[in-house]
Amino acid sequence: MKIKLINILLMLLALSGFAQTPESELSDSLVENKQVVLNKYIPIVNGDLKYSAYQIPVDIFVRKINDFKAVMNAQIDSEKRQSLKNLKREDVEFYTYNILRNYRVNYGRDSLRNEKYLNYYKDSLNTPGGNERFKSLCRLIFSKVMTFDEGKRLDSLLSKSTDHNQGALFKMSASYRKWLSDYLHGVQLKKCLTGKNVGDYSNLGMLKVISAEISDPFIREYQLYIYTRHVIMDAKNSKAIDSAYNDFMGVATKLMYKADIQNIYSNYIDMISHTLAPEFSYTDGRQVSLKLRQELDQLLK
Repeated sequence: MKIKLINILLMLLALSGFAQTPESELSDSLVENKQVVLNKYIPIVNGDLKYSAYQIPVDIFVRKINDFKAVMNAQIDSEKRQSLKNLKREDVEFYTYNILRNYRVNYGRDSLRNEKYLNYYKDSLNTPGGNERFKSLCRLIFSKVMTFDEGKRLDSLLSKSTDHNQGALFKMSASYRKWLSDYLHGVQLKKCLTGKNVGDYSNLGMLKVISAEISDPFIREYQLYIYTRHVIMDAKNSKAIDSAYNDFMGVATKLMYKADIQNIYSNYIDMISHTLAPEFSYTDGRQVSLKLRQELDQLLK
């Protein structure tokens, strides 16, 4: 009852803020024509590179990216406000970074071979010897391989240091948010692989990474909200759920975040409290009668 009353109060307070949602705090409004312009240089569809882009030679691809950036920066130069101009340039930088990273990872990937790979994955992975054949097929989906020097050149373009605490950019750039998400997952994976966080490649583990890596108040609370939500909805460990809930409610400042987490946690508590636990009792030494805990509770009242 207490949790439900708190939940109602938080919901009412959140609604007093004109029903703002966490998603409404974010936009992608800095440079809205990036995809349209990029498509004049590199083939894309729905924001992703087409398979034909993975066949473009590295030097040509890099040149096309640079041409694209030059056009975008010339467009941004007309912006009078320096602070907004800086944000727009950063948006284009992270957009091209994500495109380059996608190209780097998928260079040489062939659409026909990829289709065969996906069909095999769906139909044959669990057959005898399927795992080894699957690994071989993974290598065969690439029709060509980047040279060492080409890879080194791309890696140098992807290795520049960046700030993962840019709150204003986080609010206004989907490209920056994509980069930051990849960065955080990379940190989490590295911790797992190096034994510093063994076996914790999970939503609960991500909460630890966010707490350690993010200091910007807006980004930190938003990311903690998102992953606390995931933990409560997906985790199987009740202690992990309780811990994530208590930790978040102890530091959260935004009423709409707290109201949503409180609501999800209340639903979780309601669900486990109504779980029917079986109770066995011997009636005559030979038969076993089965009663539900809920029924026994009624008898004991």
